Amino acid sequence: MESNPKFKADPKLRLLDQVRQVMRYHLKGNNRLMSRLLYGGGLRLMECVRLRVQDLDIERNIIYARAAKGGKDRTTIFPATLKTDIQIQLEKVKSIHKKDLSLVSSPLDSP
Repeated sequence: MESNPKFKADPKLRLLDQVRQVMRYHLKGNNRLMSRLLYGGGLRLMECVRLRVQDLDIERNIIYARAAKGGKDRTTIFPATLKTDIQIQLEKVKSIHKKDLSLVSSPLDSP
């Protein structure tokens, strides 16, 4: 029995499955979170690298990309599936920041 050429698997769907497999099984930690922001939020690489806490509006599902391509600001969607992962990451960063602040003898001390 021959396969019908009308019903061939769509190459885009195969690519989507491959992307999901790479993100799920081959990336860990910050790299996985960043790749999910790139893919799910439509961010460019440098926008993701320069992302700050204040650029995330988790309640409204918005990411503000400041000084993006051409030096312009833009907004994009924040993937709802990343809310938990982002909140975990923010808690980790807050604890590191508190620890760093406790090591400084005075807020005015600077190198």
